[in-house]
Amino acid sequence: MNTALYAIICTWNEEDIIASTVRHAFAQGCDKVFVVDNGSTDATLERALAAGAIHQGTFITRYFNEDSKIMALNNAVSGANAVLRNDRAWWLYIDADEFHQNLRRTFKEY
Repeated sequence: MNTALYAIICTWNEEDIIASTVRHAFAQGCDKVFVVDNGSTDATLERALAAGAIHQGTFITRYFNEDSKIMALNNAVSGANAVLRNDRAWWLYIDADEFHQNLRRTFKEY
């Protein structure tokens, strides 16, 4: 039985890096990459979608709020799990500018 590997990324005005992040997550073996956006006012969401990500929700805060971010990410994962219905899945929570650097193995291989 295969275990699915999904990435979820919280974004806010990350148009300069998000496409690379999404592509990198796929290169690391992620089966799907989801984005939860914090009300970006630039092309972040469009670039994430063009790179293959799935928009899993938007939330808006006036200032950065870690609790709101975690709640939005966890709600998005719960919603996706209800639809995807995998027997086993691992979720990789990553920042929009985070890149795995171990060149010997991908996340999926771990």
